Amino acid sequence: MLSACDRRAFHYVLLTAACCLSPLSSVFAQNRVSSSPSGTPIYIDASTPTPAIRRVDAHLGAGQRPDGETLSANSQYLVLNGKPWLPVMGEFHYSRVPQQNWETEILKMKAGGVEVISTYVIWIHHEEVESQFDWTGRRNLRAFVLLCAKHGMLVYLRIGPWVHGETRNGGIPDWAMQRSPVRRDDPTYLAEVGRYFGEVGQQLASQFWSEGGPVIGIQLENEYMRGEKPGTGDDHIRSLKRIAMEAGLDTPLYTVTGWGRTAIPLDAVLPVYGAYPDAPWDGSPDQLPPNEAYDFRTANRASGNMGIVGDAEQNGAPTYEGTPFLTAEVGGGMQDTYFRRPVISADDVAAVPTVLIGSGANSLGFYMYHGGRNPNGKLSTLQESQITDYPTDVPVKSYDFQAPIGEFGQERESFRRLK
Repeated sequence: MLSACDRRAFHYVLLTAACCLSPLSSVFAQNRVSSSPSGTPIYIDASTPTPAIRRVDAHLGAGQRPDGETLSANSQYLVLNGKPWLPVMGEFHYSRVPQQNWETEILKMKAGGVEVISTYVIWIHHEEVESQFDWTGRRNLRAFVLLCAKHGMLVYLRIGPWVHGETRNGGIPDWAMQRSPVRRDDPTYLAEVGRYFGEVGQQLASQFWSEGGPVIGIQLENEYMRGEKPGTGDDHIRSLKRIAMEAGLDTPLYTVTGWGRTAIPLDAVLPVYGAYPDAPWDGSPDQLPPNEAYDFRTANRASGNMGIVGDAEQNGAPTYEGTPFLTAEVGGGMQDTYFRRPVISADDVAAVPTVLIGSGANSLGFYMYHGGRNPNGKLSTLQESQITDYPTDVPVKSYDFQAPIGEFGQERESFRRLK
């Protein structure tokens, strides 16, 4: 009998061979697979017609550069200069890595095959003290984006304002948490968010795609659930997008995370998905059941392991109809917590994107691709903890994530495997 690790490696090899024989795309998800007892053939019926390609419903931002290059999305894939584009994106949090190390680490990511660097802009890292914005040193967002551009790397910003990222209050400063309700259309909160987004826009003036810069996308909020009350759910996501565009954050792509039961207003944004090798956020002290991240899927999309495959509430068709299968959190490793401490192997990491491609995904966004360390706070430590009403405690400093490139720049076996 194969061990769990062996089964994951087997899936990896099996699908690699399959990908060499014929392209696998969203068409695969429309076709039928019949299985039979061990030792007998498995037949794949690939006769279902390809779904018609159409425009997405979301009203996205400026998609043409001054040099004529274009970037957009249709109902099945991203389109770069008129051709289908399957990018590889890797998460690197600039404020969790010393500024003097950025260039070397960006080049490592480029050597690994990454084309797009995604990064959280963590509000509490920049305005822990109200009205005292810090964009210096490891917090110098503009300098980081300019370095990415220098080496031909595109940039995807995940600006929150709630980002999670195992940060204190999900990245919202303590003073904002105390002043008004957050993560809803409260006038006081939206005014503070507008000021924060405005600062981000000023830092990145001239660096957006339509201006000839590297910034191609904005992710709003994170893991944000549907709401029944006015000013929550889809309404709040639309408000955040409006505020972002008013602040000059005009990009070809706007996304939100598409976990089960999340708010996805398809007239405003595209959903992105993820899947992790393990679930350290799980509240059980026992061994977890087999991980859905290693299942090929035809009825839904990956969920970040926060649901059950086939559950109607987990990425049912109405939540992503007419959108490409984009990912932003394909686990490049796994964060340790004080409650659960999984040990992740290169096979654990390499099998997940292989299965996602086989299930129709047409972008790969790894989280994390490069680990880091939390900066020092002025008023508090900046990590997620039960003190701030989060379910688990994570290390005060280390955000290594067992990533392909670790917090000190060390290359793990998974780095070569993913390349």
